[in-house]
Amino acid sequence: MSNLHDEIAVLQERWNELQCMIDLIDDEHTSPNKQTIYLKAAFLMLCSHFEGGFYDILHAILNDINDAEDYSCLPPALVKAYIKYSMFDDHNVKQEVIDKISKELQEQKVNLQIKDDFLNHSSNLTPKTVKRCCQYFDVPDITKTVLSSDFEIVFQNNPKDSSSFIKQEIKALSNATLSFPYNIKEDRHQLKDTRQSSLFTTFLINLINERNKAVHGGTMSGNNLTSQELKDDLLKIQSFTLAEIYCFGCKIQTNYKSEAQNTK
Repeated sequence: MSNLHDEIAVLQERWNELQCMIDLIDDEHTSPNKQTIYLKAAFLMLCSHFEGGFYDILHAILNDINDAEDYSCLPPALVKAYIKYSMFDDHNVKQEVIDKISKELQEQKVNLQIKDDFLNHSSNLTPKTVKRCCQYFDVPDITKTVLSSDFEIVFQNNPKDSSSFIKQEIKALSNATLSFPYNIKEDRHQLKDTRQSSLFTTFLINLINERNKAVHGGTMSGNNLTSQELKDDLLKIQSFTLAEIYCFGCKIQTNYKSEAQNTK
């Protein structure tokens, strides 16, 4: 099994935990005071699982890359990020130095163990953070490419269709990542090369703003958050996370399959 496949299973466990917490809020035996407490706890859990899951996916992909031990297939931007942050600790190293080392490593076909310290797990999951992680993997900014795609179904106020889409996507990606290189169907979704932001951009901004208010003493009753809104947020983080797996997984598998064909 690939590390990414295992991570998808972990994500499902986390999402089930969140659903159980939301169900507790809606329980008829839960008092109004406790509902407010549970709402805040569930919301903060949702934000934590979302941010942690985003980075854990990238970590799983890096582990799959390291296990493959084939440097020639790595996205050039990923190698340069490794050199800058892991080898030089981001000490204002010149780009020409990074380019020279990257070229030398490629010519020597050095098998690198790519660390994930350059991902900066402590950063809030803002559109800017997502874009930077995409750049490390040579992946187009997913806060833009998913515009008007299937993944935006979660903004159509149809929980039944959204849940159905997410279940189908989990199954498809889980099956496609059983081994590495992955076998994701790359034409499964129609993504756009656009500068226009998707609906997820505003969602990310609002989510982090509300999270910061809650962390610094804000009350959920003051924000009028409801359990239904929490359910909607859960669908949105699921869809965005699955979009991340799809986009990053497709990029990495394309690199490895192209290299395999070139060596035949």
